[in-house]
Amino acid sequence: MSYLLCPAWLRYGLYICCITCSLVAGAQNINQQDANLAQNFLNQGEYEKAALLYEKLYAENPNTSVYYRNYYKSLMGLRRFADAEALVQQQLKIFKGDALLYLDMANIYKEKGESEKSRTEIERVIKEVKEASVSRVATELINMGELDAAITVYENAEQQGKTGKRYLRDLAGAYQQKGEIEKAINACLEFSNNVGQSMNTITTMLQRMTNKPENMELLQTQLYSRIAKDSDNPAYPDLLVWSFVQQKDFESAILQAKAIDRRNNEEGTRLMGLAGQAIKEQQYDAAIDAYNYVIEKGEAMPRYTEAKIRLLECRNEKVTTTDNYTEEDLLQLKKDYLDFLAASGKTPPLPPLCAT
Repeated sequence: MSYLLCPAWLRYGLYICCITCSLVAGAQNINQQDANLAQNFLNQGEYEKAALLYEKLYAENPNTSVYYRNYYKSLMGLRRFADAEALVQQQLKIFKGDALLYLDMANIYKEKGESEKSRTEIERVIKEVKEASVSRVATELINMGELDAAITVYENAEQQGKTGKRYLRDLAGAYQQKGEIEKAINACLEFSNNVGQSMNTITTMLQRMTNKPENMELLQTQLYSRIAKDSDNPAYPDLLVWSFVQQKDFESAILQAKAIDRRNNEEGTRLMGLAGQAIKEQQYDAAIDAYNYVIEKGEAMPRYTEAKIRLLECRNEKVTTTDNYTEEDLLQLKKDYLDFLAASGKTPPLPPLCAT
């Protein structure tokens, strides 16, 4: 139906509707412009200008959390504590029991130097925090510099036993931030037991915690203890091997890897990888030990021939790069190389030092 053919009352209604939509859209555009400008002022630390805009935006949209949050930050930046307290109280009437609002109040008291009042609010939150709010509350406590309180929130959540160890990673990070490395490592190892947790995630966490020799020793002590109590857990021996590799202690890493290989029937695959890493660090004796282990498993093993070739290459590289060899070493290497060629039916050229 053409607009001109519509009844007058309908045309009038459509006209009013269009005008209303235009006004609403215009108001929204103005609000968004004000919001963008206010955000820029806040980011630049121009709290007075930000507060003026956010006061208006918040008054028009008291249920919009971003306006409340940024208005609160602006007032705190200006140290207008009375106004900030009134703002929080107003929000508490709308969102009763919101733990983050009580932390906002605690932060006001803290900044005012009223430590007892601040502590009371924080303890209220710790006692009453709901499971759904644990992460948000703990993060806000850390932002406030209340690391001990954040740790307590995480610990309480874990002790309740309903979370499936979901906060152990965050708890480990909080312990590390506080400097309690032994507890951080323990939480990280507990986290490693979570179903589906990747080894890369765990080693990335541990790498940040064990950047000092004494901290790596703490990790190894805990791993030995856990292996003794829970020998069927595959994560702990794997992490012990990883820890030795971080220290470039390939002799110890290969010793542990042999035990894992025997238990899991890995056919020498792990040892081959470690031997390659040891060669890069010029730890040839450790690599030779690994290759010999694979060879001794027998010709039926899929890595047998590769291990024999790599062993000869490793021995040749050792005498080439270290100058630490005797004529007997050279003759034995040449003999072993020729024996291998004869057994395999191949006739490639000998390595440089074996050609003598």
